[in-house]
Amino acid sequence: MKTLQIDEKNARALYKGASKEFKATLEDTFGKEFFSGNITDRIKTLDDVFIENGRDPEEITAILENSDLEEDEKYYKILKHITRALNEGWEPDWADSSQGKYYPWLEFSRSASGFFFSITSFYAYGYDYRLPALL
Repeated sequence: MKTLQIDEKNARALYKGASKEFKATLEDTFGKEFFSGNITDRIKTLDDVFIENGRDPEEITAILENSDLEEDEKYYKILKHITRALNEGWEPDWADSSQGKYYPWLEFSRSASGFFFSITSFYAYGYDYRLPALL
């Protein structure tokens, strides 16, 4: 008897084109939820984020303990990893104006005496929130 070792990234790749029998074997080994089509079913912790990105979860500790970075820079690096995992490898092409993208937008409003925050997209729908006036 021989033993076959498959890492998580390769298991997901094999699962997509696997026969019904092999899918059942993979599900028995990794768990059915592991192969869920919904990324939010797979990502529950920062360890999950790093594994999804093919990185060592110990990198989280290394990022947080890096004394050369400010606190906001440390968490920004982690947010970039989370974004990469949840986007499942998709990256926006900022040169392609026909590709839909979301982005935050802040405007100053004299009539509202403060900033106007809007999450907008290429497709012109979004969420608006007026921040209270600062005295």
